[in-house]
Amino acid sequence: MSRSKSEDFEIKPDEALEIPSSEEIALRWPGISPEHLDAIMNDYTQEMDALGELELDEELVLRIKELAVQNAA
Repeated sequence: MSRSKSEDFEIKPDEALEIPSSEEIALRWPGISPEHLDAIMNDYTQEMDALGELELDEELVLRIKELAVQNAA
């Protein structure tokens, strides 16, 4: 079974809750100011919290994808 291009970019709900460390972010953007680094970390944390509150499991995510495909057809 072949994978679609969109599946190459999909991650599981639990993986989406993982955020990079400040060191990893600094490596991605050399020379980033401490203020910008803090702002990015705050954004990651807020998004992680919001996603975690949804309590998505893999079965629910699969069903949402199925509904989206049906709606797009």
